[in-house]
Amino acid sequence: MTEQDVKGEVARLRTLTHMELKEEYELAFGKSAGMLGEVFLRRRISMYYQEKVYGGLTPAEKALLERLAKKDPHVNAKAKSGVAPMPIRGVTYCRVYKGKLYEAKAVGYNQYEMEGKYYPSLTACVKSITGFHQSGRRWFHLKGAL
Repeated sequence: MTEQDVKGEVARLRTLTHMELKEEYELAFGKSAGMLGEVFLRRRISMYYQEKVYGGLTPAEKALLERLAKKDPHVNAKAKSGVAPMPIRGVTYCRVYKGKLYEAKAVGYNQYEMEGKYYPSLTACVKSITGFHQSGRRWFHLKGAL
């Protein structure tokens, strides 16, 4: 399969009905599509064709994603039970301290941006503000603060 073939197959997928997409999914993956919707089926089958031409994830990349997923409470309900889950990217924590508003924005896995600088934790953000160590979750008044 060539790059041009992939473009043709992706274009063809746009014309298929839901039932035809389910059949295509079963051919590609060897299992039933079940209750999957049209949009997902089109995207997943398109990705399958692209992987055939461009290649998929390396075994090392797959292993890394597996390790991260096992630790992520959003993916694995058993991960760190009793501890609040990692924040979703884009969530901004605000607090007024000594008359100034501070905002720490979650920008990735264990990474926060505040006033143009990046920090590995909310605690590190708080330490840069106050000058001493204390729980970032507690300082920002988060539920379940330690």
